[in-house]
Amino acid sequence: TFYVINRLRHYREEQVIDDVPQWLKSTVEKMHDKEQFSESALENMVTLSAKSQEYLTRATQRYYGKTPMQIINEIRINFAKKQLEMTNYSVTDIAFEAG
Repeated sequence: TFYVINRLRHYREEQVIDDVPQWLKSTVEKMHDKEQFSESALENMVTLSAKSQEYLTRATQRYYGKTPMQIINEIRINFAKKQLEMTNYSVTDIAFEAG
């Protein structure tokens, strides 16, 4: 039973990722650029999507289960983690750089 449940869960997660509209995948991918997530990140995300903020919010919640700001904050945190691992910059500098 455990195996079946895990397979169904995996299938469902794969299906959700496949269902994400191309414009949304592209927007989230472009948000990984430091210039996009550091300053005015939410405005940048709305501009990249070419949708209204309300529509973008509904879409990210539907397909990712997160708000745009939650996605942006995850991107910032992952950027900061990589910087901490790969550089000798101070935590303050990294935090400032990440936004």
